[in-house]
Amino acid sequence: QTFLMNLLQKEGYEVVLANDGATGVQCFQQSLVEGSPFDIVMTDVVMPGLSGLDVLKTIKALNHDTIVVVLTSDANVDTAIEALNSGANNFLHKPPNSEEILNVMWRATKHREIFLENEELNPYTERTIHIEIPSQLRFIKGIAHNIIADAKLMGYDERELRDQIPVTVDEAVTNAIKHGNKFQDEKHVTIDVSINIDRI
Repeated sequence: QTFLMNLLQKEGYEVVLANDGATGVQCFQQSLVEGSPFDIVMTDVVMPGLSGLDVLKTIKALNHDTIVVVLTSDANVDTAIEALNSGANNFLHKPPNSEEILNVMWRATKHREIFLENEELNPYTERTIHIEIPSQLRFIKGIAHNIIADAKLMGYDERELRDQIPVTVDEAVTNAIKHGNKFQDEKHVTIDVSINIDRI
């Protein structure tokens, strides 16, 4: 903890340290009350009391925009996948070296800056996506991913997007490829999406 704090403070980050998950959540709740929620939370997975995954889920429920980086000594990929599925923006295997930590923090900081800059412009913005694909089902996942990424920038809740967008895209594009184009590669499918703060 002291190593992390010293490393990050030297790079100009303001650091609040908590010795366990419950204390970390309390600090975060206090930052919300004060109207200045933490931009980034870094949490270990294995801790006494509240686990890092519990902290992650609680933070994301309290303020979905906060970036959460998870530290884990568990080499099991399932832990990382569970963290990412629960809203983690990145994870590091312990013990990470200084360069890895600073790279992850730099990316998290840039992500947060872009989000805040976009947030101010969102009421005046309409994002459009134009995709034209051959009649192949393998492109469907990528189409959904593109829509979700742009909608997140417009302030939409990622959990709701992941519940709704892939199903919608899968049904619409599968119908076009299967029933409309009869799987003929030379026939293309065009997808046009517009996103503003009111609708996709």
